[in-house]
Amino acid sequence: AGAAQTPSIQAQLLAHRARIHRERRDLPAALADLDQALAAQPTADDHADRGRLLYALHKHQEALADLDVAI
Repeated sequence: AGAAQTPSIQAQLLAHRARIHRERRDLPAALADLDQALAAQPTADDHADRGRLLYALHKHQEALADLDVAI
């Protein structure tokens, strides 16, 4: 096991993994990773990515809320 990671680094790694899950069409796994990334350190980019995932999952109201936060 490596050294403890800062919340910022952990959030970045989770966001990158979420993008890989999305590319592989595993949207629930991508959403779970983005949820964790946003809990560790919220960013506009991660909110936008989460909004796009929620839209793809037909959760339109939740998607709009995340996209609003992103802007």
